[in-house]
Amino acid sequence: MTLDCQIFLFSLAILLGVIFENSYQKNGRKLVRRLRDCTGGGDTIQADSWGYYLNQKIVAVGRYVFLRRFFSKKDAATFSDLITSAGLRTDPWLHLSVGSKFILMIVFFALSFVISFYVKMNHESALIFAIILALLGASIPEWTLKIFVARYRKSLLSGLPDMLDLMVICAEAGLPLETIIERTAEEIRFSSPPVTQELNKLRSDMKMFNDPRLALKNFGRVPDVEPLRRLAVTLMQSMKFGTPLSETLRVLSAELRRERLIEAEEKAGRLPAILTIPMVVFILPSIFCLLLGPAVLRLLHSLT
Repeated sequence: MTLDCQIFLFSLAILLGVIFENSYQKNGRKLVRRLRDCTGGGDTIQADSWGYYLNQKIVAVGRYVFLRRFFSKKDAATFSDLITSAGLRTDPWLHLSVGSKFILMIVFFALSFVISFYVKMNHESALIFAIILALLGASIPEWTLKIFVARYRKSLLSGLPDMLDLMVICAEAGLPLETIIERTAEEIRFSSPPVTQELNKLRSDMKMFNDPRLALKNFGRVPDVEPLRRLAVTLMQSMKFGTPLSETLRVLSAELRRERLIEAEEKAGRLPAILTIPMVVFILPSIFCLLLGPAVLRLLHSLT
């Protein structure tokens, strides 16, 4: 079978799949409308959209990949750690990430053959190009999750000093630890939602375990943020040795603010070195043109 026939059959299969998916989506949207009419509307109106059905299809592909064991447990654990570190719920996002990884790998693999056909590559180069694009497509979900993790950690770090100040105020008012966590999460929910999310997880774990120290051990472990671990260790030591909670939290808050100030000073100290390359590349050539341009033009004019 020639390459033209293979591409024609592949395109025909894609066309038939799109037609079948279109008819299925129409039937699904009709069913959603009927259910919404019967229930009188509500939140189900969000399901009547292309994004909802696409999300459901990707999640279904992810579940199928897990059921068929096409995905190793090690990779699944890596995805779970990334998803939890980004502050997302594990179950739906895990299936969504795995389904996106599988679908993007197939899409990029098929796209590589279309590109190689128009570029007129030989079979060996087309196969290598297809493997590279497939690996690139499979890596996109992991890169996206790492970006989410970095943003979540940055939001956590920016909201920690304010959280500690609120906890100090609540501790000085004589509130117990669980009430301090609940009140702090409620007050900071608009300014720093990631901090509120972690505090709510800690409060749920403290209600689940009989010993609060077991919940504090898990606090800050998943997001891998060092100040959260220090806060957990500080609270455990305060509970163990009976030290005043307000003084301990005040010292920790002062340390975090001092570290942020030192980090800002380090960034300011690196700024001249960072600006050297843009100055050399963009600013100095313009200055040379302004200074030497008239002289060069007069010299050329006198020579001609």
